[in-house]
Amino acid sequence: MTTINRIELPTPFVLNRVNCYYIHDSKPAIVDAGVDTEEAFEVLVSGIEKAGGSVEGIKRVFLTHAHADHIGLLSRIVDLSGAKVFIHRHDAPKMLDSGEEGREILRSKYRLFFLESGAPEDLTEEFLEALFNRLKRYFRCFEQLNVLNGSELFSFDDFELEIISTPGHSPGSICLLDKDSRTLFSGDTLLEKITSNPVVEVNPSRDNQGYRSLEVFKNTLTMMESLLVNKVMPGHGRPFENYRGRIKELLDHHEERTGQIIEALMLTCRNLGPDVGMTRYMITQELFSGLQGMDVFLGLSEIKGHLDILETRGIVTPVQQGARIVYTLTNLQ
Repeated sequence: MTTINRIELPTPFVLNRVNCYYIHDSKPAIVDAGVDTEEAFEVLVSGIEKAGGSVEGIKRVFLTHAHADHIGLLSRIVDLSGAKVFIHRHDAPKMLDSGEEGREILRSKYRLFFLESGAPEDLTEEFLEALFNRLKRYFRCFEQLNVLNGSELFSFDDFELEIISTPGHSPGSICLLDKDSRTLFSGDTLLEKITSNPVVEVNPSRDNQGYRSLEVFKNTLTMMESLLVNKVMPGHGRPFENYRGRIKELLDHHEERTGQIIEALMLTCRNLGPDVGMTRYMITQELFSGLQGMDVFLGLSEIKGHLDILETRGIVTPVQQGARIVYTLTNLQ
């Protein structure tokens, strides 16, 4: 009999727990692989053993996306088990070692994003130091990957899991759906208590300027409304059942945030003139004052996502002013 076991792994991050799901049957598998710390590995080993299995017995690893808190223990697991690793083709490049040259390209792309956002130089350097320290400590490259396109089916003793492409939180985010029980492994695409950040995609191996993360994420949520789901097994937090209700909450939240950005731009136009716009950083400070370190990037990512949508709708116009991009309301210019 197949059993699904949620194992909460500790992390050193603000979200101090991440879920790993151990599927125990004749072809044992896990969904996501936590952070690479000794504590997390011990908890994983103990959780799998309590479920009647072993790390050595794992045959398949499914990665919902290539973020450090979901892939960290991958090498340890594969070294012990020889398991096959599956990840979507749009996140697979992040797992590859781009070398020192690639890291410098990555650093320059992040710096450009902060400069275009109008962020202060000292804040930019603080972020870059925090990011690359985190990557060095916790991100683990891995190249023995089996690439997914979406819609693949994987058989277990008592059910099949279908791979569903759900880009937004990352370009290659996936969910896995058991169509019999209507159980959805949602990764970070759908969380009950947390609004998942559709972060700006920065990759040294390709040009990501055209990737509009929030726009893509909202399209994904709209697509997901059509799925029949009874229970969600998220990447963080407890399983929950309010599937369509949570999707509606997220879509409503993002529309409300878009409205707040329009209000901020209107106030600036009224007070300073129609040609005086706001940078992403100014809007971030207006809506999320007090952000520090890595959270500044998440705030800027969200604001850029909303501005992308407003630009598509013809509501805002971006104007390059030196290194910065300034946004004004189109109909007030």
